[in-house]
Amino acid sequence: MNRTLGVPRIEVNVIQEQPLPWRAPEVMISFGSGPTIVCRVSRQPGDVLRVEHEGVGIAEGTSADLQWTQDGRGSFAAGTVIAPPPSAPAGIYIRVDQSVTGIERRLSTRVPVRVPATLHTVNDRVVSGWTRDVSLGGANILLEPPGHADARAALAAAGIAGGASATVDLTLPSGIHHLRCQITGVDQHSAEIRVRFLHLNIATMDELGTFLHDEQHRMALHPE
Repeated sequence: MNRTLGVPRIEVNVIQEQPLPWRAPEVMISFGSGPTIVCRVSRQPGDVLRVEHEGVGIAEGTSADLQWTQDGRGSFAAGTVIAPPPSAPAGIYIRVDQSVTGIERRLSTRVPVRVPATLHTVNDRVVSGWTRDVSLGGANILLEPPGHADARAALAAAGIAGGASATVDLTLPSGIHHLRCQITGVDQHSAEIRVRFLHLNIATMDELGTFLHDEQHRMALHPE
């Protein structure tokens, strides 16, 4: 008798769709260790995109990470800068080597995980805390500001308010990740905030997604 051994299957929250960056009003493109620009792209024959942006010179062979929003979800692709195709106008052209938009987890799926988080505010204040939940789109963080008995004053002094920009350091098994974010909500009584991650690169998104996926598996196998 044949028996199949393994872990129970759990539902994976994924979306399958065709990547359409040329329909997005804005695409953020990071070129290797060089500049990052926000612009539009146009579709060219084959898996090639033309960057609609002037004044930036990028060497052929440079890697390019593209991010855009498609139907309310973050979409991503990786490519390589190539020479302009024959008879094409001058400009930056990217050959799409891999699309990670085809299958992706929803940004809104929040996983209840507790990891160390350090918030760096625009006025150079540093406040530590722990996450209550994390998704690919953001996190809820319970801060431990100095003078926690007066959380309202501590948060105000640190410049922590809805709409403010910040950077949050999340300590994951793969290391500490420095993530640009926007504070979207503040509970001044509990010192809990909600942040939305901004402009995650593909490597960070992949590592964060892997961590959340592993946590979902762990919780499914070992419910508390």
